[in-house]
Amino acid sequence: MIRALAVVCIVVLGCANNEDRSAPLEPAGAPGVARYVTGPAAARVNSRGLFDLMPPSQNEGVISEFDARKAARAFVNTHRAGLKVLQIDRQAPVDISSLRVCGRPYFARTTFEPEAARIPRGWQRFYGPWWLIQLCNGTGQPQISLAISALVPGIAVAPDGRIKYDSADAEERFRFRGIPAHLRGLPMAPEDAVSLIAEATGRKVVGVPELILPDREYPQMARWRLVLDSAVSVRLVGTSDLVTTDELFVAVTELFAPPLVETPTSSPAGDAVVKYIPIGVMPTSKGSFILETGRVPRRPGVFERRPALIVKN
Repeated sequence: MIRALAVVCIVVLGCANNEDRSAPLEPAGAPGVARYVTGPAAARVNSRGLFDLMPPSQNEGVISEFDARKAARAFVNTHRAGLKVLQIDRQAPVDISSLRVCGRPYFARTTFEPEAARIPRGWQRFYGPWWLIQLCNGTGQPQISLAISALVPGIAVAPDGRIKYDSADAEERFRFRGIPAHLRGLPMAPEDAVSLIAEATGRKVVGVPELILPDREYPQMARWRLVLDSAVSVRLVGTSDLVTTDELFVAVTELFAPPLVETPTSSPAGDAVVKYIPIGVMPTSKGSFILETGRVPRRPGVFERRPALIVKN
């Protein structure tokens, strides 16, 4: 019997130095997520029933969680008034007066290899890794999801707590979306992703959840990569093709409701899987632009993905 999955749909924008480090809303899987995991994943569940996720390594060359939080606070101080427009995304009010950084930051890894230095920094950030931080109201309800490029070397902050933008290097530092009022957060919590997949498949999750960025969507649409303790059959959406896999990608996305589940469908590491991205933009005399493109290889071991429905075995 084919069982469709149960997670959700989404959507856009991001002064005081306020911050609340508590979790905004407890994920549905906590503290019961322990019954859905084994092996390395189980070892990373803490006493609160939440995952201690793997932090970025020093050789990834990214800003720290501390710096990402600092940048998020400065962003709120700078753009607080304009964030009210995100009530369109939320389908509910945004309490801009009490907005503050809250909950756990998530580090989302890119599927692309590091870009060459000759590629404009804005494009490097667009395709690079991101920190995802939630902004909550005074009661701890997530209202805005703020993505901060992990490749920003440092954000200058004025004495009043606002960002001092360098107009020559302001591209792709922040991306933001309102969090629909019915969601617990954006992206979804890893505990919720694990609970969803474990309940749907009857399998346990063995790999520590890892947040993987989509290719051209907002960073908030990142997928949780989950490795199961044994393979499961899935049917690719829109086809009769069955795939057996122990690896699934789960996300809240604006394109799929209920939540999106994806499965690898391309060849494993070693095959040439590439994407094209702009590597140079030059203005013409008439003000239009000529776009030069180049190839950026994917990281080994990361696959093309297709939406899939789980088939109960």
